[in-house]
Order: sequence, then C-alpha cells, then structure tokens
Amino acid sequence: KQAQQQLIQATKLASLGEMATGMAHELNQPLNVIKLTASSLSGRLRAGGTAPDEAARQLSTMVQQVDRAAKLITHLRAFGRTPDPAVSNFDVASAIEGARSLVAAALATDRIDLELEILTEEAFAKGQATLLEQVLVNLVLNARDSIKQRQSREPGLKGLVVLTLRKLPDRRLSIVVDDNGTGIPASSMEHLFEPFFTTKLELGVGLGLWIVKEIVGKHGGSIEVESNTEADHHGTCFSIVLPVAATSVLVAASTRPRAAMASLPAPRPPGAGTIRGCCRSAMAA
Repeated sequence: KQAQQQLIQATKLASLGEMATGMAHELNQPLNVIKLTASSLSGRLRAGGTAPDEAARQLSTMVQQVDRAAKLITHLRAFGRTPDPAVSNFDVASAIEGARSLVAAALATDRIDLELEILTEEAFAKGQATLLEQVLVNLVLNARDSIKQRQSREPGLKGLVVLTLRKLPDRRLSIVVDDNGTGIPASSMEHLFEPFFTTKLELGVGLGLWIVKEIVGKHGGSIEVESNTEADHHGTCFSIVLPVAATSVLVAASTRPRAAMASLPAPRPPGAGTIRGCCRSAMAA
C-alpha cells in the first residue's frame, strides 16, 4: 500500500513537471499586468496628473492580479502535496474546475481548447478531491499527447478536449473526458490499464492509466474507454462513473467557485456533449 501511494505521488509530481511551461505562462500574465499598471501609475504620479480615484483603481487592479497569481500557486502546492488519507465529501464540479486550472495553459500553448460542460447543479462524491484532480489531469495530458501526435500529421488541426459532468440514475455521477486525438489501436485497448503498458513508446512508463484506475476504484467508481482510429472519427473517450455521496453530511454547495462556473459554455443538448458521440451510453441520463 505504501509503495502504491508513493507511485501515485511520483506520478502527480511528474504531471506537474509536464505542466511547468504552461504554468510559467499563466503566472507571467498577472505579472505583466502588475508591471504595466505600476509603470503607468508611477509615470502619472511623477507628472502630478493622476486623481486619487484613478490611482485607487489601478492599485486595485494590481491587488487582483496578485490574488490571481497567489491562487494558482496555492492550488499547485495543494495538488503536489501528499494527500491526507482521510476522506470527505467534495464537490466534483469544483475538482473538475481545479484540474482545468492546472492544465488549461499547457493545452493552449499546443492550440488545444479545453471545454467544461457541467450539466448538474450539485454533484458530490466521497473521497479526496485532489486525487480526482490527479485522475483528470492525467487523462487530459494523455489527450494532449494524442492530439499533438495527430497535429504532427495534420498541421492545421485544432485540438479539442471536453470534460462533461452529469448525474445518472441510481445515485451515480458520470465524468467524461473526450478528445479528437489519434485514437488508440484496437490491439492496445485491452491492455490500457495494465501496469507498465504504454502506447507512448519512448515517452511513457505505463503507470499513468493504471494509477487512474486504482484511484477511481478507491472512490467506489469504475472507468471505461472507447476509441476510434478511423480517418474521419479520430478520438478517445474515457468515462468515469462514481457513486453520489450521502446527502446527510454534504459540504455546502456554495463552496464552489461561482465566478468560474459562470464562465462555462452553455450545456449542449443531451447526447451532444461529446466530440463524436463517444461514451454516449455512459452519459445517458
């Protein structure tokens, strides 16, 4: 058990390494805003031509950007920390948003869009939110690698990864990670979740998806995969199903970051939330 926990932690830290370039870009944005705003305010103060209200507005802008950078750093530290073994009820939508905040910048540098579709107001599971984030980060980074491989053959391709959350009957939750990458060969499908099996040749060690399955299993859930390598229907779809947490001890839904949720795209019609209609059976309400 201890060796497994160490493997999970090592994989998490490896994911952070893969996201380093994107994170540097993400942190550079608020720093640039702070620098430009401070430079502008300094020039106006030296010229004696800035009103107190304008100075206060620019200072407020800088404080907001500091808060933005601090929030990202705090999230990175929490993600990289060895998780507390204690379990609790957590908001799955917030965990999905947390994973998005970690990987979005890394995907953007490779011309890959990341869309979230949260199709339920409240969705709580029992376990550890950071571990579910790790599962989603792993799946999204795998999707990125698959899309980049396809982009090397189709330079004009715009990559797309869609994360969809919805409630299913019988107190279950569905999380679907869908991409338009190269797809997985049929000969590899039955071995995907085996330790040390990889389709990445020189890049992979074959533990990522095995760890994903172990974490999902620890949360009482299951994971399935569908994939297509046909010319007009490239892509892979992972479907995670988790039990809903007991409502008697739920954490207040108000802890979810509403500002982030408000920026999500409007839900698509049922069955249309995936790139190719893959995993539709798992998404059916």
